[in-house]
Amino acid sequence: MSGELFTRFGSESDLSPKHRVWNGNDDTDRNHHGLVPIGEQPFDICLNWKRSKSDEPKLIGYFRLNLENLCDAGFVDRKPANQVRLRFYHDTDNCIYVEIRPGSPRLLLAKLCC
Repeated sequence: MSGELFTRFGSESDLSPKHRVWNGNDDTDRNHHGLVPIGEQPFDICLNWKRSKSDEPKLIGYFRLNLENLCDAGFVDRKPANQVRLRFYHDTDNCIYVEIRPGSPRLLLAKLCC
């Protein structure tokens, strides 16, 4: 993966069979986060988002994240037990970012289409 931060794929079939599916929700402070093992390579994820708890999730995309590189670049936070906190944030510009917390460096991942 060299210095790449992430790769976006066109189909779920491009992801590892062990990929994760996360559903972000604007009702939860416009973010979705969790602890994941930093050694999980590849870290493949299908990311969806919804505007409220009652809304249908919309596909953001299929991604392979390089957790080590994201950590080194300051977009995810290393935690004990070889884990990182991976946080996605839906900002008012309708874009989804990877960031540690508001005001920290962030990486544009995708624009919410609808």
